[in-house]
Amino acid sequence: MDFLNEIIGYAEGKISHEEFENDLSIHPEIWNEMQKLVPADISNEDCAFRKMFGNVQGLETNNYSVKSFLLAFSYNPLTAYGLISALVKYNYPSIECHEPRNETAADLLEKLNLDYIGGFEIDDMLRTIISKEPSRIRLKKRLKQVFPCRNNKHPNWVQEPEWPMGTLSPMRFVSQSHEGDLFRYVFEDLDTGELRTVIQLA
Repeated sequence: MDFLNEIIGYAEGKISHEEFENDLSIHPEIWNEMQKLVPADISNEDCAFRKMFGNVQGLETNNYSVKSFLLAFSYNPLTAYGLISALVKYNYPSIECHEPRNETAADLLEKLNLDYIGGFEIDDMLRTIISKEPSRIRLKKRLKQVFPCRNNKHPNWVQEPEWPMGTLSPMRFVSQSHEGDLFRYVFEDLDTGELRTVIQLA
């Protein structure tokens, strides 16, 4: 796991509070990566970060330790996001920070009846779209446009979704078939016309 990208993804709103907190417990190395984002001159009254983050005094009380500060009165996702997004914005000014949704991407897709969308090739694009669209109605419409299905028939995966990426955008789902336990999912690159088959075993 790229711990810095995980932190930045959380600040961008691509990772939910729940997912990030869970990742923190599984990968304690993330704490170290967050600590690296604390400015070396934070104790200096002229440090620009002190004007970006409202509770520098709380950090100061905990010797500027991100972990100690966030665990001082039990972990609070909103406090954590406030500090982490400020640290990311300070170190990477061009990054746009968005408050994460309270639910995981998988839970949201299930509620929208779009849980057939997913896969490592399109995961980052999917998270970006979800993070930037607060309206569920518009989000559902947008996802259906970005992940098209011929004749509005979506893939019924027998394992986890494996939606493939085309040259410039996610491929369009064309059809599926199976022989015994072997399932074939055919996708089309809308830019090149190339067909690609994803195979799964039931």
